[in-house]
Amino acid sequence: MKILMSAVLGAAVLAGPAMARVSLSEDAHINASLLAVSVGDEIRNECDDISARMFVVFTKGKALETYALNLGYTNDELKEFVKSKKERARMKALRDAYLKKGGVKKGDSASYCKLGQKEIADDSLTGQLLRSR
Repeated sequence: MKILMSAVLGAAVLAGPAMARVSLSEDAHINASLLAVSVGDEIRNECDDISARMFVVFTKGKALETYALNLGYTNDELKEFVKSKKERARMKALRDAYLKKGGVKKGDSASYCKLGQKEIADDSLTGQLLRSR
């Protein structure tokens, strides 16, 4: 009986984290990483003086994928999350708020460049994904 109880308790401990996992949209690390990518992408698209460090973007993307898989998510769940219109809209709203807080004005390329240069100088996660041309 003691062995059976130990086995049941052990299984419960092992299953606990998988059952208690937060949704992808609530995971702070995943959201901060996706926000950094979204902000960086917008900056590089609006500022001709800044480009993406594609190898770094790819490497950090694979690391984020591994992180999510280690949390117990499946590849299908990750694909569904990334393709979700609701999640894309949520991330776009977060991105736009971040850009606005950073002094970016839509249509003003210089404001995107200024924020991009600041992100690079601060070595923020967004800055690590970007380079000055």
